[in-house]
Formats: sequence, structure tokens, C-alpha cells
Amino acid sequence: MQFYVANFLSACRVCVRMNISLHVVTNRAQLQLITPHYERDLTELAFNINPWTASVTPESLDTFFDHGGVLALAWDNDFHRIVSVASIAYVYKFNGCSARLEHVSTLAGHQGRGLGKRIVKSLIAHVIGEGKAKFIDLTCEPNRVVANALYEGLGFEIRQTNPRRLKLQSGPKRS
Repeated sequence: MQFYVANFLSACRVCVRMNISLHVVTNRAQLQLITPHYERDLTELAFNINPWTASVTPESLDTFFDHGGVLALAWDNDFHRIVSVASIAYVYKFNGCSARLEHVSTLAGHQGRGLGKRIVKSLIAHVIGEGKAKFIDLTCEPNRVVANALYEGLGFEIRQTNPRRLKLQSGPKRS
């Protein structure tokens, strides 16, 4: 498929055949230029991954972006909505920086068209261009066969780790 690069603050490519725009955004103002309904669309995509997740709010996005977070998304120009998303969060440690690929989600009606692959590749290119991280980590449940095949095809390797989580009852403190 042929893409062309638009003159936009973020990396923006348009897939003419599907009428899909791909965007990499680093702040909420860029997101608002794409759609005023970003909260609705991103919340739906987050629920697609985890039905118990919290809704996306302007405040949660500002915090995400303020800490260096990056979103890549696919915008359907015909349906006027975000149909696929992925995010990068940088993790700073005392011995360097890594990036985490998170929240890769595509609406059911748009799956199987390569959108997830395109947005993940755009985030990989962004992380390389930033030059901050030594590697990109992600976690994916073993039963997500299609997602795991995507990640393997992009060069992600299985690590012999045992991810764990401590759930904090109080959650983040509000200021």
C-alpha cells in the first residue's frame, strides 16, 4: 500500500485504500486536532483489552503525556473514530531507560487489516528516533495467538521472566 507523509506535528500517514490515517501523538492538543471524541474512542479501545479498566480522561492523558508517554493511533476517516491504538511508556531506572509497549488494541471490525502492525511499527520508529531507550518490553497473554505472532514477526523475543503485580488498594493519590 502506498502512504504519503502529511505535514503534521506528529508522524501522520494516510492509507488511501482503507481511508485510515495513522498518527503518533505526544500531547493531548495533537489528539484534539484529530478528534474531540478521543475520550470515548480510547476508553472503548481500553475496554477492548480489559473490561475492568478505568475510563480515559483528559487528566489521565495529560499525566501520561507529561511523563513522556506516546500514542500511535489509526483514525478511520469514513467512520470518524479511532479504531486502533497502542502506547509507549518510558521507564527510567538508575542504569538507563527502557520503553514499554502497552495497550495495543484494534476494534473488532477493523482487525485483520494490519493496523496493529502499522501502529506498533510507528511506535518502534518513534522510540528509535528518540534515542532514549535501550529496548522495548511488552507483556502479552500466551492465549493471544494473533497478538503474539505479530510481536514475534516484529522481532520481539520471549523472555524467561515471571511478571508479577501488586495491586494497591488505594490507587494513585489525587492532588
